[in-house]
Amino acid sequence: METTYAFLKQNALSIFLVVAVLSANGQIWLSNNRIQGLDDEIQDLRADMVAGHQAIRAEMAEGHQEIRAEMVKGDQEIRAEMTAGDQSISAELGDTNEWLARVETRLTSVERILYADLEPPAP
Repeated sequence: METTYAFLKQNALSIFLVVAVLSANGQIWLSNNRIQGLDDEIQDLRADMVAGHQAIRAEMAEGHQEIRAEMVKGDQEIRAEMTAGDQSISAELGDTNEWLARVETRLTSVERILYADLEPPAP
């Protein structure tokens, strides 16, 4: 025991430095492991962010397609409604023109009777 004590006493500085270096190496190793763990977490977060970003883009693209399809459908419905309205107006104008032609025919007949003895009015 005395030799061990003497050895420690003579080499105390060296032993202290060895213990200090070993302790520092252990701390560095622990820090490196923590840093590696943080790097792994950062990589996982980045992968999650990329996946989330891609999912959002896909959802937005799908939403745009739905909106465009809705717009096309609405446009087609409006065009069909306008075409039906145009056809209805055309039919009504045709009926009005026919009615007007009959009125003009009757008016001509009435004028002939009224102005039979007189000169017809100037146009």
